[in-house]
Amino acid sequence: MRHLCYLIVIFLITSVCPVYAQPVCVGFYETEVPFDSVCGGIGHPIADGTVVTILWDVDSDGPDFTDPPVPTAPDPNGDPRPYFNYCYFLMNGSELGLGPGLFYAPPFCSNGGLLTPNRIYLRICLPSIRYESLILSLAPGPSEIRPSWTCTAAPCEWDIVPPPIALNVQASTILCDYVQVAWSYSTSTGLDSFLIKRNGVRVGAVAPSATPGNMHFNHYTMDSRWALYTVVGWNNLYGEGEPSDADSGRARQLPGQVTGVTASDTICCRIVVSWNACEQAASYRIYRGLAGNPNMTLLYTVYAPQTTYEDVMSQPYTAYRYQIQAVNVCGEGPMSEFAGGSHDFPLGTIPQVVASDGTYGNMVVVTWDNHLFTNTARGYKIVRRYASGEDPDTFYVHDPNESTYQDLTARPGFLYDYCVLAFNYCGNGQSETCDTGYRVCLSAAGQEAAAADFRLYPNYPNPFNARTRIEFDLPHSENVRLSVFDIAGRTVAILADGMMNAGHHQLDFNAANLPSGVYILRMDASEFTATQKLLLLK
Repeated sequence: MRHLCYLIVIFLITSVCPVYAQPVCVGFYETEVPFDSVCGGIGHPIADGTVVTILWDVDSDGPDFTDPPVPTAPDPNGDPRPYFNYCYFLMNGSELGLGPGLFYAPPFCSNGGLLTPNRIYLRICLPSIRYESLILSLAPGPSEIRPSWTCTAAPCEWDIVPPPIALNVQASTILCDYVQVAWSYSTSTGLDSFLIKRNGVRVGAVAPSATPGNMHFNHYTMDSRWALYTVVGWNNLYGEGEPSDADSGRARQLPGQVTGVTASDTICCRIVVSWNACEQAASYRIYRGLAGNPNMTLLYTVYAPQTTYEDVMSQPYTAYRYQIQAVNVCGEGPMSEFAGGSHDFPLGTIPQVVASDGTYGNMVVVTWDNHLFTNTARGYKIVRRYASGEDPDTFYVHDPNESTYQDLTARPGFLYDYCVLAFNYCGNGQSETCDTGYRVCLSAAGQEAAAADFRLYPNYPNPFNARTRIEFDLPHSENVRLSVFDIAGRTVAILADGMMNAGHHQLDFNAANLPSGVYILRMDASEFTATQKLLLLK
């Protein structure tokens, strides 16, 4: 089918050519036996782009290196000899799907008539071998020819000056959508054109300028990978000259979307923004906005390969969101996905700490003023020291809205120092505020006589502003949980949660953090449950 298509093309060309004699139009092909880099076919098929020259055996003595290419222009002396549309073509088997080392040449056509003598042949020059076809005699009209070939284990030996070597080859790396290859040359002797190759594959050709000097070629490509560019002089008889030194180049494309953007929320005094490197990026723009606000502002620009930025101008305890955009000479890439971040700030001193002095019998209740820290602390660190100099014990409360800690492990009758520090990702508060406290222990007899049954007393005062006292009785040692709920059923405080001795107990409920309203106190102890309504008025 491919042969038929070529014959149709050749027939159309021969039928429309304005000639003074019937033109020749030939389709040369080799589609079965690949040309190899070694005579006998033990190397590898030669690549697309290898030049096949069509020569005229003008002296009828067979192929040699004095034969010129077939003429491609009228004779300058007025001889009415025919001329052809080209004198060489390139191997193209891979491009046509035939496979490497094969070709199907475009129609080779004359303007009319036959050469005298009517003797042409084809030649392929490789570094260490050459292929030459047998002498061909063309016939008028369209035809297809599959030449017969000989392989000689010797390179081509043209009796002419080889083309010059291109000097100072430089391939660009920062231009958008193309690579500019520049070079210089000192002589035009033996030079018909320059071939430009990318990774050894021809990508273009340019004729030399009128006088030797500097030249360039723009290779437009969507392939942004690095490649080696060389420039090779070309002579229609000699073929390729010695290649130039290679230079690495690449064409830039618009950068893609930056991925892997993260913003820290556990670092003190700054937010660290990081992202994955984008291959095409020359720089990165960092945009910042407030969480929940669609407006984003350009914050800073960093240059590749940097892929992190520390935002030290952000306000503490503020939720920000960040986007990254890659930029290069081709323009701006798309914005990245959002990443949220925030940071803490060093905390100050808790202004007031109070530890109970035996009031609660089986525990020491430590309270503190937390109004400065509900929005800045991550929790509180309670440090308990015994006066004898024992190593301190440390307890943590991880709710920044809490202001009470019940120490059920204090030894009865021992005096302790209790210190409270607010903490966040910047560490502990700057200094400690302390108070002494202790617990007492009822005797066994006292425990039995302390109460006849479970009982939860009304809180006093009620209504109350900020603080109210909670009292209850236990007939025996029991796990007790005292919880405070808002009217929506959400837990807002845990006043006690653990084993308590028998007897009468009292606790202070500090509601300084809570808004005015109705709250429910519930006491759970084994099979006993009781509730009280608390009215907070501020």
